[in-house]
Amino acid sequence: MGSVTGGVATGPLGQLRLLLFSFVAGLVMLGVVAVILASSSGDDAEGLPVGAAAGVVAVVGVVGWLLGPRLGPRLDCSTAATLVATYRSRFLVRLGTAEAAALTGFVMVVLTGEPLLYALGLAFTLVGFLRAAPSARNLARDQEDLAVRGCAHPLAETLRGSNV
Repeated sequence: MGSVTGGVATGPLGQLRLLLFSFVAGLVMLGVVAVILASSSGDDAEGLPVGAAAGVVAVVGVVGWLLGPRLGPRLDCSTAATLVATYRSRFLVRLGTAEAAALTGFVMVVLTGEPLLYALGLAFTLVGFLRAAPSARNLARDQEDLAVRGCAHPLAETLRGSNV
């Protein structure tokens, strides 16, 4: 059963939310590195044009937005444990797909010395994270989809660990 220990939620839902927070924190740290790299690259850096690099980041971001919701396993509610496992797998695939834009932006900062490219990729990534997050709104939308398919397991309660 999910619980609260020292102010931190446990159970699958709490773990997924902590994982999302960890991904965001990692991207913030990567942003600091991007700024440091850009400030040390100098103005005479020759390489990929910034416009082309921005285009690459934008394409990766849009592809992530389009593919992210379609990737990963379909939620399987044959058992509570299977529902949790398929939700977790789908969540991780969607996080990885969304994160690609920020990572591409970081690579473009290395190639061009322009830190705004990371910010561009990060914007796409954060929107993808919001779409993948185990938020109350997203869980309610998934529950509606499961209900249409005749699933008897309540998603939020199952992810909290009360039905596993």
